[in-house]
Amino acid sequence: MLKVKQGTFYGFIGLAGVGKTEMATRLYDYLKSQRNDVVFFDGDIFRDLKITTCGYTRQERVDDSLEICKMIKLLLSQGINIVYSTIGLFDEVMEWQYQNYENYVEIYITTPMEVLKKNNKKNLYSGEVKDVIGMDIPFDEPKHTTCHVYNDFTKDPQEIVENIIKELREKGKLIV
Repeated sequence: MLKVKQGTFYGFIGLAGVGKTEMATRLYDYLKSQRNDVVFFDGDIFRDLKITTCGYTRQERVDDSLEICKMIKLLLSQGINIVYSTIGLFDEVMEWQYQNYENYVEIYITTPMEVLKKNNKKNLYSGEVKDVIGMDIPFDEPKHTTCHVYNDFTKDPQEIVENIIKELREKGKLIV
């Protein structure tokens, strides 16, 4: 049986509103323009598809995340490269990914809380919404970060993504 080269997992991690999805989409577009074996997922996609319990408590999020991780592992095992944007995982989920994904790339996006509260596009940081990671649910910071991006929204997102691509290329983590 032919051994398939494992796909690469590009996980964009950070709180809601830091720009993960925009940057992940731009990286996906770049990779997809170079090769056909790349797919994009966002945490909201799984919620919209109702393939998870769609809960917001910490335990519901952990359980849902681990189920999604297993599906992603299946795709990676078939040589599919994945760009995934998620609001923020928990230590046990990120550790599971790190241990189970052969080609694991973690891109951690941070934004000062005062900037998130000022932008507050989804009204998550008003204090009125419950079960918000970074507010009333603690945020577990990634421990295996390949690329750390500080985004205070003063730079063009394309410039930030070009810097991510450059850094990943220098580290030998870019698939093109």
